[in-house]
Amino acid sequence: MSNDTVHVLAYGISYGLSALVLGWLAARKNRDYWLWGLIGGFFCLPCLIALACLPYLCPKCKRPLTNHEWERGECPTCGGRSAEPTVCLSCGAAIPGGATACPQCGWSYK
Repeated sequence: MSNDTVHVLAYGISYGLSALVLGWLAARKNRDYWLWGLIGGFFCLPCLIALACLPYLCPKCKRPLTNHEWERGECPTCGGRSAEPTVCLSCGAAIPGGATACPQCGWSYK
């Protein structure tokens, strides 16, 4: 292989890995996976810094949430519940996303 081919392959692999990681991080914050992945492949470090500073978005209304609101899994604007499972503060059991009470001990969010 020529030196140019190695450089092109190395750039392609680094672009692909950057796109996958940044797309995944963006999706965790309810942002567009494909857009952040595409842009993140070209501008990895600035996109990583931007994603670290951007707040989570509500899955329903796309309103920015504070960290406390995200941890509780509830949007104060639309009342939307997070689809991600959480852990019961009383017994430590897994609570399915969108549930209002623990299925094991009955502890209620509200």
